[in-house]
Parts: sequence; structure tokens; C-alpha cells
Amino acid sequence: MLRRACIGASMLLVVMLQPACGRMPIPEREVVSTYQYAQPISLALPALMVSAIPSGIHEPPPPSAPVRLSSRQAATDTEAPSSTGQSSLLDNSISGGIAKVASIPAGNSHDVDHASKNMRQNARQDNQAGDPVSVMLSLEHVQDAGENDKITQLQLRKAYLETIEQQQSRADLPAAEATAERALRRFPGDKKLLEKQREIRQQRDSAALFRAAQQARQVGDMIGSYHQLEEVLRLYPAHAPARQALNQLAPDVVDLLHRDAMQAYRHQQLEPAIATWNEVLAIDPKHTQAALYRARAQELKQRLDNLR
Repeated sequence: MLRRACIGASMLLVVMLQPACGRMPIPEREVVSTYQYAQPISLALPALMVSAIPSGIHEPPPPSAPVRLSSRQAATDTEAPSSTGQSSLLDNSISGGIAKVASIPAGNSHDVDHASKNMRQNARQDNQAGDPVSVMLSLEHVQDAGENDKITQLQLRKAYLETIEQQQSRADLPAAEATAERALRRFPGDKKLLEKQREIRQQRDSAALFRAAQQARQVGDMIGSYHQLEEVLRLYPAHAPARQALNQLAPDVVDLLHRDAMQAYRHQQLEPAIATWNEVLAIDPKHTQAALYRARAQELKQRLDNLR
């Protein structure tokens, strides 16, 4: 069978090439014979090709239809944690700006212990780099992982305080207030943290007063601006811009107050004049004219009181 198929294929090839080559014709009987030999090829070749495939190779099975799960099975498969999966924890810089991603394996207790050690190591590295925000977040992850020993608590509390101070120094008061509230949720009633929270609120209120003082100065109200700056420093003595602005305004405010006092003195308004000179001497104790005229106004007021 195979011999006849091969002969038939060869003769068929000759028949197909003969018209193109234009060479000697093939006798009609041989052409008929060629088709007789070639006729079984369509049946023989598929069987021969299949038999020529090695026994170890098979065609891939047809794709199976997707298995539909019940709603309960789908929910179970979705909620079940993967043994090799990781839960991503996002490090958010509260002052705006730097974010990290810390991954903790969602596996057995050995994986959690290993992750906690990594977090502690990250906290030490961030501490050496002077990044209290990253230290704070790393230690929060350690505490959330179950390690809430005394050392972790002390280190986390220290990281909170350093983060607050850093944010205060940058005048990022919303972030500092948010960090204080975050710390008090983990350390409720902590005196140092409560003191920091009050300080932040005073700093926030003083910042609002400082803006008002700047606006008053822009419209020419030097004395009003000066008094607002004094209130800023009363609320928050460490407000350096307010102290600088106060020192710059002091000479102009002293001159204005002294003129007001002199005008009141000339109109025999002795009590307002004395009060204004008191303000001048509170700002500039070495103002000799204010001291001299205040003494005269006090003496004159005493005489008038005796006459009554």
C-alpha cells in the first residue's frame, strides 16, 4: 500500500509539472495509471501521518468549560489568605510628602516574627538617618504585629515626640496636630503628649493672630499690630517671626504713643496721658521724655485731686 502511494505521488507530481515545463507528453494510459495510483493517497496519507507520530506525543485535550462556583464557595476562596501572599502597608508621611510601602507576609507566626525583626531593623536605620516619621510608622507596624513590649512603647513614644517637634519646626501645624492625636490614641493620658497637643493649639492660634497683625500693619495700624504681636508672644513665646516684627515696630509705636500722650496732656486729659506714657515706658524703659512728662502729669493730677 505504501509503495503504491509513493509511486502515485511521484507520478502526480510529474503530471502537475508537465504543463509548465512543456516537455514530452505522457501517454494517456500512463496518466490513467498515475491517477489510479494517486487515488488512494487522500486516504492513505492521514493514516500514515498518524502512525508516524511518536507514541509519547498526544494532542492537547479540548478546553474544558469554566467551572461555576457557588456564591458561598466564591466568597470563601476570596477571603482565604494565600500562603505566599503579602499584605502591603503604606508608609504615609503626615507632612506631606514621602511615602513608603512595607510588606509583611501573611503567613504563620514565624513569618510575622521575621517581619517584625525587619521592621525593627528599618526603624533603627531610619533613626540613624534622622527620619522620625519612618521610625514612627515602622514601630507602629511592629506594635500592630503583636510586639507591644516596654521597649517598643518607649521607642514609639519617642518617635512620636520627635515627629511632632520636626513638624512644628517646619510650621506644619495641621500635621503636628494630627500626629499628636495619633499618638494619644496609643498613649491616652500621656502628660508629655498632652502638653505637646496644647502647645500645638497655642501655636496654631498664635499663627492666626500673627496673620492679623501683619494685615493691621499693612493698613497702617501700627499700634494695633504691635498689641496683636504681643498677644502672639504671650500664647507662643517661641514665635520668632512675631518677636522680630515686634522689635521692628517698637520705635515707631513708641513715637506714636508719646505723641498721643502729649496731645492728651495738653487737653488736660491727665489719666489717658499717664496711661499712654505707661505703655511707652513698658516698651522703652529708657525713654526719658515719657518718664519726665508722666511725672508732671501725675503731680498735676495730685494737685487737682487735693483741690476737690
